[in-house]
Amino acid sequence: MSTTYDQAGVFRRFVRTTAATAPISWMYARIAHRLDNVVHRITAGRTTFTAIVTGAPVVMLTTTDGAATPVLAHEAEGAERDRLWRGVLQIFPGYAVYERRAAPRRIPVLVLTPSRRRNEVAS
Repeated sequence: MSTTYDQAGVFRRFVRTTAATAPISWMYARIAHRLDNVVHRITAGRTTFTAIVTGAPVVMLTTTDGAATPVLAHEAEGAERDRLWRGVLQIFPGYAVYERRAAPRRIPVLVLTPSRRRNEVAS
């Protein structure tokens, strides 16, 4: 699976580029998660629709079958957010367009870290 935009093939670059446009992002916001769930179920959790058509890594967070993994989450700030955001743009440059369209709202970058205990709280 290609992770960076430059490594993606022509079709996957096309999907990533058009997904940043208002009409296509509107459509994907309404159907992609439904297709992701179907493909995720059919493939026994190995992949999603989004991963197939974009080649980008996708994380499905689920709590089914009691197999939840406890994680700590925090919103990246400052230099950490800048570094992670640059990495995101290497995978999906269209997020730069989305960021401009979403202005002045700031797109959060969340960091998940495995936790040993279920009730642990991020500091």
